[in-house]
Amino acid sequence: MRQSIVLAAKGNVTLLKFLLERMLPVRRDGPVRLKLRKIETAQDIIVAGSEIVEAISAGKITPQEGERVTEVLERIRKCIEVGELAARVEELERIEGDRQIRGG
Repeated sequence: MRQSIVLAAKGNVTLLKFLLERMLPVRRDGPVRLKLRKIETAQDIIVAGSEIVEAISAGKITPQEGERVTEVLERIRKCIEVGELAARVEELERIEGDRQIRGG
């Protein structure tokens, strides 16, 4: 790999192009044009999922675009879940701390 970089730096344009394509792949997709409500809760994700299915059915977006948006929703769902779990743990720790202060 080092030798390839040295050769590219010395002017091997073909090799330079090859290395750049591997390091910075060409983006093959564009933005998905779909209006969704603001996602703040797990319920919002369920509603958004339904809207995505409707958009696919109506031909507003392709199934592949729907899949990409759904993958983003799944990541958001995980973030919401982690936030909710962290809040629950903090509340349990607070309750346990109060219990220890009272001596029980």
